[in-house]
Amino acid sequence: MTDKEFISGIIDDTYSENDIIKYCSGLYSVKAFWGVLMSEYSKFSDNCPVVSFENNATITSNDNLTIEQKRRLGRLLVAINIVEEMMQQQSNVETQPQITPKKKQQNNEIGTFQEFLNKVPECKRDKAQKYLNKAIELGLIDNNYKWTEGKELLSWFVSEFSLKCNMGKGVNSNGQPRTSWQPFETLFKITGLRSNFNDTQKTGRTPTKKELIDSVFV
Repeated sequence: MTDKEFISGIIDDTYSENDIIKYCSGLYSVKAFWGVLMSEYSKFSDNCPVVSFENNATITSNDNLTIEQKRRLGRLLVAINIVEEMMQQQSNVETQPQITPKKKQQNNEIGTFQEFLNKVPECKRDKAQKYLNKAIELGLIDNNYKWTEGKELLSWFVSEFSLKCNMGKGVNSNGQPRTSWQPFETLFKITGLRSNFNDTQKTGRTPTKKELIDSVFV
């Protein structure tokens, strides 16, 4: 069905207001349909009364119109009012700022970072921010909070960070403060840091580039 055929159905009272709304809701551009509607109106209204569109379309009084002419024109004007309102709604949606996938990712990263800071004792949050900024400056972390080095080096970073910021709860069997691993695994999207650190401790080896970790916490 073409737009012109649908408009003819409106004038003939074949389609109701709900039909008009349903039809327009399926259109890509209500504005384009508005153009066809107004074009058909101009043909239909050659011998009809003046119409005002300032607020709502209305028929001015004209004694030369028959009752049927007024009814047909009235149906067309109802359609014009409905389409005008839907066109405005579509325009409002189109002007809304769109959130791109990149923007959504950035929002998620901000949320994850804030969640991480919430796990740091409040009195240590400035220090935590300082350590993260330093790690970014040294290239250990990129601007999206992605760890750029190996997992072994990260486990040492986390162990020292947790200790400096009092993030762990309680002490280990050897009396050393516990390390809080989970907040970092969530922030960096890496798991298994505890076992990696324990394995490194057992071998007694020092991770390559450990001097970078030391530089973060000076």
